[in-house]
Amino acid sequence: MARLESPEIPQVPSLTGLPVTVKGDRCAAEWYRAAFPEAWRGFAVASEPVLALAFAASAAGVRWVKSGPAWGNAVAIEIVHGPYAAWHDAHVRLDSLVWPPVREARDWEEASRRAQGVVPADGEIQVPDGYGHHTLQARGQGIEDPSTWPLQRMEGETGRLLPLLHLEGASPIRLDLLVLPRRALRVGRCRIWKLKPRYRDAVPEPLRHVLSFGRAGSWPPQRWPNQRYGGTPRTPRGSSGS
Repeated sequence: MARLESPEIPQVPSLTGLPVTVKGDRCAAEWYRAAFPEAWRGFAVASEPVLALAFAASAAGVRWVKSGPAWGNAVAIEIVHGPYAAWHDAHVRLDSLVWPPVREARDWEEASRRAQGVVPADGEIQVPDGYGHHTLQARGQGIEDPSTWPLQRMEGETGRLLPLLHLEGASPIRLDLLVLPRRALRVGRCRIWKLKPRYRDAVPEPLRHVLSFGRAGSWPPQRWPNQRYGGTPRTPRGSSGS
């Protein structure tokens, strides 16, 4: 029986310490209904705005994906898994929501503004489920207990991995969640969130790279030749630079 270990996430004081509750239950799937009619759906809830990373480990390696950049105090999670052809597939979807909802959006424009971080003057609204969601897939074989699902409730904190799903077998699958405080993050180009510069030096590699570049990728990540942290001042045109 093969087992998988979670990725090694360094503990960073500036990212840890905010209590997080993950709660949910099995229900009908909203997404991938045809192949996987049943799902686990829930939330990772905190007392202040948070975002999250999902990690999927399989024989092919470890992949990660970031939640959307909406600034709610919860991240919505949906997990589906089951046999697909000769494989056992697991998918995790992340959304960013306000939870508990105060009121629904009056129209799509209002929901769009809220998803970009604009708080209405007359109170918070809930961003509709499925707005800007990001997904991740893992594939295994010979799963021994395909009826396994995440717990109904677990307690944790930001900056520390929370185990969502571990399917054992000949080729196992593991899903983990890393919740992070919004105060340490900002939205960059293409609406991809990343570390604020003042927090960057306190975060060791490879987590620093993941939190500074990209929406999804492999773990540990590979640096592209043109990727660098921050920028260097350009030499004025016509100057020798001395």
